[in-house]
Amino acid sequence: MPRSSPTITPLFTLRLGLSLSALSPFPTFLAYAKTIFHHLQNPPPSLFNSLIRALSSGKTPLEALPLYHTMLQSGLKPDHMTYPFVIKACNESSVTWFGLLVHTHVVKSGFECDSYIVSSLIHLYANGKDLGAAKQLFNLCSDRDVVSWNAMIDGYVKRGEMGHARMVFDRMVCRDVISWNTMINGYAIVGKIDEAKRLFDEMPERNLVSWNSMLSGFVKCGNVEEAFGLFSEMPCRDVVSWNSMLACYAQCGKPNEALALFDQMRLWAIEVNSIVGTALVDMHGHTAMSKKPNNFFKEMKEAGVEPNDITFVAMLSACSHAGMVDEGQKLLDCMSSSYGIEPKVEHYGCVIDLLARAGLLEEAMELIGTMPMEPNPCAVGGIA
Repeated sequence: MPRSSPTITPLFTLRLGLSLSALSPFPTFLAYAKTIFHHLQNPPPSLFNSLIRALSSGKTPLEALPLYHTMLQSGLKPDHMTYPFVIKACNESSVTWFGLLVHTHVVKSGFECDSYIVSSLIHLYANGKDLGAAKQLFNLCSDRDVVSWNAMIDGYVKRGEMGHARMVFDRMVCRDVISWNTMINGYAIVGKIDEAKRLFDEMPERNLVSWNSMLSGFVKCGNVEEAFGLFSEMPCRDVVSWNSMLACYAQCGKPNEALALFDQMRLWAIEVNSIVGTALVDMHGHTAMSKKPNNFFKEMKEAGVEPNDITFVAMLSACSHAGMVDEGQKLLDCMSSSYGIEPKVEHYGCVIDLLARAGLLEEAMELIGTMPMEPNPCAVGGIA
């Protein structure tokens, strides 16, 4: 006997759309689902849950909170599928006070023993730096899952309390890769690179985040050889890996290695972020390099690096040290016209210093007179 096809109702279609929108990278998908939802009369709790989940996982998690309020006003009862994502929205939006209110609703509804909800609350309190409340919930929870343990570790790590984080980590029966990565990253942040490396070597299974966390630790400590050794061993790399290694060379004054890696990144069309790009420009201006600063700046733009006001400070400083008067003045002039960045006193100060170094004191004084802000001692220090 042939199997009958399921009936496809509008509610089923919407529920499917909302579920998929939580996973979709396209904001228009979620916007369309929201429009349909708000045209429904008396949507059931399942649709509220689907939309709350989609919003909490998207770029505008704060929108999930008024929807939760609407759900309550409609007389509908939240359930174990509602609370975790409302709490997640509070966490993602840094609205801890609303999370406290939701916690009272959880208790009144009798869901205070649900392990998934408790894990969400622990993460909320730990992320909101109320580790006392997080620890109390954690100790009261009889059915702790790995998410609860990781939330406690993450809370201690964010406060730099690596001793407490390690105690929780050592008590874990079952650890996942997030447990290990959080500890490695925590040790790297506080400068305990040996502890980070020891855990990294003990990891039963590593992912890309593990490698990047360890690499970041070596970069932070200025350990170029160890950083490059790890970078070379990585089974795969992403844009974070490349930028970390590039930042290491730039921060440690390794111009030849930095430029070689920069050229390699351009060849592979790997994006250089603006912070690393600024560090490269700054290094370029203070070292004797074969390429002219303005040529390097052009290469950065071709590589897709968007300059910011700090990049221009570094670039103007490079021009000042290289004695490139015309290039420095052109850069100052094009900041607002070409990049929409209004020059600050620091930018004027670099050009004033450039003119003074070149013996063009009259031009330097004229520039001071045209400044739209009051010059400070740093700006006029070059002609003092």
